[in-house]
Amino acid sequence: MSHPLVAAPTTEEIEREIIGSVLRDPSLYDDVRQLAPEDFRDDFSANVWIHIKQVASQGHPITPKTVAAGAFDIEIVDLRRLANEATANVDALRAAAQRLSSERRRERAIALMRDAVYSVEQNPDTWEPAVDSLLRDLNSSSHSQRAVPASETRDRLARRLLAGARSARVPTLLNVIDTATGGGLPAPSLTMIAGFGKSGKTTLVATISYNLEQQAIPHVVFSLERRDDDIEALKVARELNVNSRELGISVQTLPPASRARYCEYVHGTRLTADMIRHEILYQTRVKGARAALIDYWQLIDGRLPREPDHVFLTRVAQTIQKTAVDANIPIIMTYQLGEGPESREIRAARTAANLCLIIMRDRGDPNTWLQTVATNISSEDNLGGVGNPTLILNRDIGPHFHNPDANTGSPYILPSRP
Repeated sequence: MSHPLVAAPTTEEIEREIIGSVLRDPSLYDDVRQLAPEDFRDDFSANVWIHIKQVASQGHPITPKTVAAGAFDIEIVDLRRLANEATANVDALRAAAQRLSSERRRERAIALMRDAVYSVEQNPDTWEPAVDSLLRDLNSSSHSQRAVPASETRDRLARRLLAGARSARVPTLLNVIDTATGGGLPAPSLTMIAGFGKSGKTTLVATISYNLEQQAIPHVVFSLERRDDDIEALKVARELNVNSRELGISVQTLPPASRARYCEYVHGTRLTADMIRHEILYQTRVKGARAALIDYWQLIDGRLPREPDHVFLTRVAQTIQKTAVDANIPIIMTYQLGEGPESREIRAARTAANLCLIIMRDRGDPNTWLQTVATNISSEDNLGGVGNPTLILNRDIGPHFHNPDANTGSPYILPSRP
């Protein structure tokens, strides 16, 4: 006996079936909560789904009444009609959600590929970075937002770590960091280093920049508080083994201006996270930068009206962390401690940093150590302790950080004082 052909449901019918089933049986929401509003093509369905997710996130029961109560443009009678017409079949619901999610990811993938083809056609010389960027974008857009067991995530990370040797590491030439991270900061990664005022954050940035230049590693330094020549002065003082205040007597000993340099400075007091992101992507893709240093976090601009500080800082940190991934470089960002080791800044930093440290130093003591707040790129619980200083801060002669056993001599001969 043959069965009459049944037309396949349209996308709009599938969307309304999903919404109606959840309104009819709220326990089904867990099976489809990975769907985002932009997965829905029908404007009405997308709007209803926004309010369903809001109700669920607030811990309220999902019913036509609770959903309509939070939306001025949705009538409760329409929601009840959707609920009455839905089948609430869990298997059909899961299949429908999978189809919606797959369709939207496919559409986004096609759009990404078309954009990449256009970019390659317009700029033939940059086709390799364009392809690399396309592959990362395709990979990031292919994952659903479903919750996964921690064991599955750990297994996936273990496989990535076993194959992680392919990621180039950038040595800082500071033993405490390089030893703990297996030879240098991995690409990509975001390292956030905190400190109280006058603890040496900018000096640490200048030190690492100097060390990168000694290795001919191109990088970019964002100076949001100090001018670029302030950081350059610290580097020159380091090279000449003098205090930066005494540079005036040593001008004739400066390295020649024609010497190859591997640092680009970006100075500005109104730089937003997006501006920093765009500059980093430009520096990496066009000029070959392999690292970026940002001094410092709280001076990044772009806070929205009425946006709480911790929300803004978290958003900025996550933007910088995503930039590290997209540019495939390590980024070091300093920030100011205001309240103490458990401040709101620390909590916000931990949401994005791969390695989160605090510069610790007793007043007037050159012994400095790095307290580990959080890390997923090192097996070290702490990179140093009070009884085991790991760095020396030399403020008097060429202000910089160096390893305790490092030779700080300079090949330059300074002129005698008048």
